[in-house]
Amino acid sequence: MLRSDLHDMWDNYEFGVNPDDNYRITAFINGLDDVHGFALQLDHIVDPTIRPLDELFRDHFLQGVLKHMKGAGEPTWDHEDAFSDGGFDLSRQEIWGSVEGKERLELEVFDRLFEHQVAQDLKSHSQGSHISA
Repeated sequence: MLRSDLHDMWDNYEFGVNPDDNYRITAFINGLDDVHGFALQLDHIVDPTIRPLDELFRDHFLQGVLKHMKGAGEPTWDHEDAFSDGGFDLSRQEIWGSVEGKERLELEVFDRLFEHQVAQDLKSHSQGSHISA
């Protein structure tokens, strides 16, 4: 169960839970300091039929990352259409299979998520980093 404001933000991919990083919560927008960097605790849910699936968390997290990759005011490049609708179509090997495409993707991911990683690191060092579901 989520607070109503968090439920809407979850539906809009404004934060996600990474099951491959101890269920760490990552905010993709500013203003979620009350949850960003914390780890979702699921240990108390022993019944696997009611426990959220890692695949669903993983897919939702990826969709959040992809939704928030396109930034405002960035310079164009030869394949600007590769960023349609704010996400990457990674199946386009003619773009992402090239050395330039791979470097661009790496730069985009680093640039978009660096601020969140720094905030996460600072927060985890300054306070407890667990919340319960």
